[in-house]
Amino acid sequence: MTQLAHASHWLAQVAYVAPVLVLLVVLGITSLRDRRRERRGEGSPGPGGAIGRHTRS
Repeated sequence: MTQLAHASHWLAQVAYVAPVLVLLVVLGITSLRDRRRERRGEGSPGPGGAIGRHTRS
């Protein structure tokens, strides 16, 4: 039973840490994408991101 108790403690800690890790990964990916855009000369999408850039034809 002690192994099961330890596993539940680890799972409880993961439940607290997982959202923070996901946020850090998303911020890192966004940062890399912005750097690549700047290197290519595309600039930043501005406020609102990609929303509203595409028009229907």
